[in-house]
Amino acid sequence: MLHILYILSFLHLLLAAYSEHNISSGEDSQIKNFTEFLENSLNRTVLEYTLKSLTKPGDNFGAVLRSVVLKVGCKDNGSIENNIRNLVIKTPVTNPFLAEFFKPTVTFVKEVHFYSEIIPALEQFEEIANVPREERLDAFQRKNIHISNFKDAEYADSDAILLLENVKFKSFINGDKRIGFNTNETLATLKVLAKFHALCIAMRRLEPTLYNRKIDPFMKSLDRMKEIGSPVNEFIYSEMKLVLNLSAEASTAIESIFAKDEKYNKTIATDTPYTTVVHNYLWINNIMIRKGTLK
Repeated sequence: MLHILYILSFLHLLLAAYSEHNISSGEDSQIKNFTEFLENSLNRTVLEYTLKSLTKPGDNFGAVLRSVVLKVGCKDNGSIENNIRNLVIKTPVTNPFLAEFFKPTVTFVKEVHFYSEIIPALEQFEEIANVPREERLDAFQRKNIHISNFKDAEYADSDAILLLENVKFKSFINGDKRIGFNTNETLATLKVLAKFHALCIAMRRLEPTLYNRKIDPFMKSLDRMKEIGSPVNEFIYSEMKLVLNLSAEASTAIESIFAKDEKYNKTIATDTPYTTVVHNYLWINNIMIRKGTLK
């Protein structure tokens, strides 16, 4: 067990190292047509803005997250508004290793479909099913989401942008991955997941037309192993052997981990009446909880 934990820790450090390079290069890079994108998205004149990395190395691997503090004016007369906009932009990773492994060209399009198609469909179904207001799913950003022009594309390019509200200013925080969630936070998260899974099962059963039109087209799983094969695993394995003095037991543990990962990624879900939509990459850094409310 200690060998496995050691190996997993090394994997995280390796990805974090690539993530750190990606963050440092991402902070300095210019975003193509960014001011124009902001003005079109917000219908405001951008007077000035500042960008700052929103994550630390090891917090996020599949994208670059930056906070945006905007000073805007009315588009008609350019007058300065008193409020400052606090937003977040998400752009694809530029590091070749991370881009090959996390496939942002695919995941970005999937995320856009989640915001633009799946969430509205779930809300529509809740209306149809007369779900009480206090019991409805309220766990995803739905407003103030803007995207650059790749919504209808099969793949997103390196200039893709997602613009979202910075909910940290509404007291939402990430947990600490070194500590994890406490019992109440865990139960609150599981309750939200249960609602999400149940709604998708119920919609498929009770409103199949809505489900097939708005949700099913986006349910193809991203099979990383099938798309990129074993070179990434072989690279990680070679880095481990280069840095660590692996015993025979540790080498066997690594091979076992990679074999199980490959088997998992090639598993095809059995279609049953309870087949539902899953996140597929849910961990503590993809969840935010509002302080004091467990929301």
